[in-house]
Amino acid sequence: MADKYIDTSLSTGLNDGTSLANAWRSLIDVFKNTMTFGSIIAGDNIYVRTHDGSVNCTEALTVSITMATPTSAVSPTTFIFDDGTIWPDDGVFVLDTTVSAYQLTFLDYINFGGDGENHRFEVYSSSASSSGIGLCKFKTNAIDGLCINAPSFVGYALFDVSATTLINFKVIIRYVRVNYDLMTQGADVSTKMVNPQFVFLDPPPGAYSVFRQGGDGSTYEVIGGGISGNVSDIYTFLVYAAAYDSANSKFIDFQTGNIAGTFKILGNPSQVEGSKTVLIGSGSPFNYHEESLSKVEFKQGENYPYLNSILPNAASEGWSYKVSPWSASKGFQYSLPPIIKAFNQTAGIKTLTLEFLLSTAFTNVSTDSLSASFFYIDDATGEQKTISTFKVGGLLDTSTATWSNTAYGAKFYNKYKIEVITPTSIRQGTKVTVRALSGIAEVGVDDFWFMDPDVTIS
Repeated sequence: MADKYIDTSLSTGLNDGTSLANAWRSLIDVFKNTMTFGSIIAGDNIYVRTHDGSVNCTEALTVSITMATPTSAVSPTTFIFDDGTIWPDDGVFVLDTTVSAYQLTFLDYINFGGDGENHRFEVYSSSASSSGIGLCKFKTNAIDGLCINAPSFVGYALFDVSATTLINFKVIIRYVRVNYDLMTQGADVSTKMVNPQFVFLDPPPGAYSVFRQGGDGSTYEVIGGGISGNVSDIYTFLVYAAAYDSANSKFIDFQTGNIAGTFKILGNPSQVEGSKTVLIGSGSPFNYHEESLSKVEFKQGENYPYLNSILPNAASEGWSYKVSPWSASKGFQYSLPPIIKAFNQTAGIKTLTLEFLLSTAFTNVSTDSLSASFFYIDDATGEQKTISTFKVGGLLDTSTATWSNTAYGAKFYNKYKIEVITPTSIRQGTKVTVRALSGIAEVGVDDFWFMDPDVTIS
């Protein structure tokens, strides 16, 4: 593994990528792995000049290409678009696809932007006719463990995700041009995504959609993942299905809560299952999970009791999940939205705590009617560990946590907690995930319970 260099403004040197003076002169040649001199080994860091001192560096794509840069799941090759650290000027590298018919297909296990926070690569079309089909595609189809982080700067680029399965990928978007969608499909295709992460750094200046369905019979199935950052203050569609009556997308535990802007769902009959968060006003989240056994929701302005969770808005309002346990029982339980928290503390054995408020109508709450599973990464082995608190015959522990209120409406509430101590150390820089499971049955129509959507790590 070594450092390599690309400078499209260079006209001298050996053109072998080994140094600034001998940098390759074409990003496209490196993408295709057709350089005349020099070579790439999986795991190399490839630095790309973004500004030549006068203008941004630009290269034109005149045919559709699929990346062939050497890389691997174990040693992913990384493209780092320079911010003025390697070369004297900071800019944006613009890859112009020239007409909408030309596509750049990203290779699996390629990282763009180094640590994922570099936003100096733009895929753009100078053709006014660019619309519909995506200018970029992902090569993978049902490949587990996809690790893609690109492009970090999107222009007219639309991702063509027709008939694709994408797992564990992240896209960082700095700017999406007016009236162009982030992802689109062809007709009668199915796109499945597992744990996709979309980060919007700047709000796009107009209406567009994140997931656009391509026609009758086209569907998205998205499990986990979510969107964060800024969307348009005008509006942004999560799903746009236009007039396609048979387009039927499902989003399960897909989170969009940490967003500033107005977020909508449009479709006939596009639906969201499991946990969803839709911003119905600037900074106003509405979280909703409904099934035959329960309803889990958050509505801003309803003055739910809260503990540790605060909305990222000017008022710094507290929030929690309100649960309406319709027809649940110990034999028919429902799962609450997962809680995922970054663990950045020093590795060590930790106490994990989940807090609840339950109406006083719920008595003798047992550990087989309200339990939780905790998932973390073992520091020594790197393997995932699981702790379940489900236990027949036990009673839930009471809590002394300081909630904002222990009354809601005319009802009073008792404090409970689920607490575990990890048997091994949690690895620093990993995530702790908690999923609560409940079979608490309804007592009265106005008897609810609340869960703090945060796990305390101490």
